[in-house]
Amino acid sequence: MVGPDLTRARARVEALMDDLCTITTDPAGVTDDDLDETTGQLIPVAVPTTVYDGICLITPHTDGDGTPEPDRTTGQVSDRARYRLLLPVAAPPVAEGQLLQVRQSRRDPQLPTARFRVDAAGQVLTYAVARVVGLERL
Repeated sequence: MVGPDLTRARARVEALMDDLCTITTDPAGVTDDDLDETTGQLIPVAVPTTVYDGICLITPHTDGDGTPEPDRTTGQVSDRARYRLLLPVAAPPVAEGQLLQVRQSRRDPQLPTARFRVDAAGQVLTYAVARVVGLERL
């Protein structure tokens, strides 16, 4: 059975992504260390590596009525500002701990000054029209 053609839906969602962002590894952290398979040791990445560079859209992470969504593990509402990042479905995988910097925003001149850390890897869905990633503002 062939599913629906999502080409037009994806194009419409991507048309809303008019910010430009860069996602990089975090060389100061441990989430992006490389595993030396011979020794089993984690080797820190010396310089940031660009994981993604392209269009994106950032929205508040809310439960639909405008209030912050509770943490999935504790049920508590965090005092840290959380956001959702939308990327094209064709974007490469994004991992927790990676850093996001908005390079350009047509609608919010303050957005390029904000920095974010990925706190939830991108959702994978059968009928995905965008890759949804959780962010925490730094």
